[in-house]
Amino acid sequence: LEAEDCVSIYAKHYRSKNIDYTIAHIDHDLLQIEGKHYDFKKDELFEVTVDRANYNLFRQVCTGCTTDFVKGLKGVGDKTADKYFESLGGEEGFDLYDDLHLKSLNLYIEKEGLKQGISHFSECFNLVYLLTTPEEVKSITGQDFEFKEPYYFSTVNPNIFGNFTNKKIRRSVWQEV
Repeated sequence: LEAEDCVSIYAKHYRSKNIDYTIAHIDHDLLQIEGKHYDFKKDELFEVTVDRANYNLFRQVCTGCTTDFVKGLKGVGDKTADKYFESLGGEEGFDLYDDLHLKSLNLYIEKEGLKQGISHFSECFNLVYLLTTPEEVKSITGQDFEFKEPYYFSTVNPNIFGNFTNKKIRRSVWQEV
C-alpha cells in the first residue's frame, strides 16, 4: 500500500460523503483521481474529471512509470499514447472505463502478441492502478484499512493520517502555530 493509494481511498471516501477536498501534489500518479488538484511546481489549481482520470490511468498503463520502475510498452511514451488514444477519439471519445481498458489491452496485444500482451498489460495495470476502497486493500493485502478522522494541527495544514502521536510534539507544534 503506497501513499498514493491512501490518497485515492480518502478522495473516494470524501466524494461519497460530499466533502470538499483538494489533492496537492507533484506526482503524476495522482492524476488518475478525479477531483480538485493543486500542482506545487506550477502553482496551478485544476480539476480532473472522471473521464480524464480514467484516461490518465490507461495512458500510464501504456507508458509505464519510470519513477516506480514499471515498464510499459516498449517505444510508447506520453506522445505516442496520446496519439493512439486520439486516433480512437481521444479522451472525449470514451464514455466508459471499459472502452479505455479494452483499447489499452488491444494496444498491448498488437505490440506484443496475444499471450505476452495480456500478461504484460495485467502486470502494468496492477502496478499502476491506485486502490480506491478499503475492500480492495483487504482483498489484495489481507489487512483492514481503517479510516481515521483528520487531525488538524493548524487550519492550513491538515494531517489526515494522524501522524503526530507524541503529545509533547503535538503541543509544541500547536504552540508555535
